[in-house]
Amino acid sequence: MPRLSVDDGLFFATGEALLLLPEDPERLADRLRLDLDVDPAAFVDPNADASPTGLPEARAASSFAATASTSLEGWPFELRRAAFIAGPLEWVELDSMNGHDRWLGAGPSRFDHRWSAAETAGVRTAIDGAIGLPTLDPLVTLLISGPRAPTEPTFVVELRGRGLVVHADQNAFWDASARMNVAQALSARWLGGRVLVHEAPELDHPEARTLWFTAGTTRFIAREQLFELGLLADIDYAAEIDWVELELATNPLRNLDSAQLAAIVDSKDPRAGLVRALLTARGAIYMAWLDQRLRTRDSKWGNDGVSESLRMLVSDAVAKQRREYPLSELLHFAAFQLDYENPPEAMLDQKFQAVVGDGQRPELPADTYGPCFSPKRRKLRPFALGFIDTSEPGAERPSFTMLDPEGPAAAAGLRADDVLVELDYLPGDPKSEVRLKVERGGEVVDIDYLPEGASTRVIQWVRDPSVPVEACVR
Repeated sequence: MPRLSVDDGLFFATGEALLLLPEDPERLADRLRLDLDVDPAAFVDPNADASPTGLPEARAASSFAATASTSLEGWPFELRRAAFIAGPLEWVELDSMNGHDRWLGAGPSRFDHRWSAAETAGVRTAIDGAIGLPTLDPLVTLLISGPRAPTEPTFVVELRGRGLVVHADQNAFWDASARMNVAQALSARWLGGRVLVHEAPELDHPEARTLWFTAGTTRFIAREQLFELGLLADIDYAAEIDWVELELATNPLRNLDSAQLAAIVDSKDPRAGLVRALLTARGAIYMAWLDQRLRTRDSKWGNDGVSESLRMLVSDAVAKQRREYPLSELLHFAAFQLDYENPPEAMLDQKFQAVVGDGQRPELPADTYGPCFSPKRRKLRPFALGFIDTSEPGAERPSFTMLDPEGPAAAAGLRADDVLVELDYLPGDPKSEVRLKVERGGEVVDIDYLPEGASTRVIQWVRDPSVPVEACVR
């Protein structure tokens, strides 16, 4: 995402690009105050015609506070991660006993900002209740809508300061993809933001070895909370589960252990994206396995599942002003839920090492995802581009690396020394044709092919039409 942009009267910048923060390590350990005073009208063309309704108004805000003139106080890393925006902005303000939410949107879009803001506030409330704690500060969401390349995600969401920044394609609808991205970021406020679980601090590549938690666990929580709220349709919920199964069955790095995968991420290897997807899937399916065991136990503590363990961990972190926890402490909370007299921590750790560490798919009971979905083994040909796309947004030409000699691109005629001129494809869709133009020996060669991988048996979770919708949510 851009760190600094001024376009069509809109100013957007992140703390990294805008603020000159002290380099002295001792100063970086202190909280800092930033006095912000912005004239939003300065970013609006005075000759432009006003809209008939007078909206959107010229405003300014940050991911700390939805106001133009304020004093922001925080740790240097928080200010560095903050985002600032000024210009003509849509504005939505929601307050309740369960929290405060502010939404500021810029640019053309195909969805109603009021509806999206209300959904985001509801999801934030649900996630805070499931795994977090009530908060007094408003959650500020800044949405910037504009054109995006066909190969770029339609929605990109990240935590910035104490709020969210959403970059959206101007032609995108507010759909399951948008909701999942937002819900996962809201989960990451607590899981990864407030508390970070690592396998062991002495292991190599410690940050990369938390991806199962910061990406996998948050994706699991986001999916389950959205489905419980009725914001994910049956087909979208099943698609999310199937994505996890597909990654575990077809990711080309699936046979590597977590230490090998973490080393790839830290070495800036172009396969890092494949690693992140795989560790996300491993973390999500481990949480699904653990959640099912917790929900079906015979216990006086109720059946909130793994969210109760995560909530206890977050509460402990807030009470003790800690952030980093070893895996053993999370498993201790879960084991206590399973059997408070004889907590099976060793069994939970053994399963973690098998699933997340070694990539073994756990056996999931047929009711893991509730009574509405059951597993079926099917054969399919997954999406396989045949190389790794290393194209940078805004670059003059696309680029690629690591051509698979057995993949569909090589079979269609692409060579490792070809220079890409054009690259057009729909990520994740094996039935949508890839169109390439490559420069070879002074000539431009067209290459078109279907990005289908080898036929593979995978597990898909199928909706049982005989079960009524109201019975689906656990």
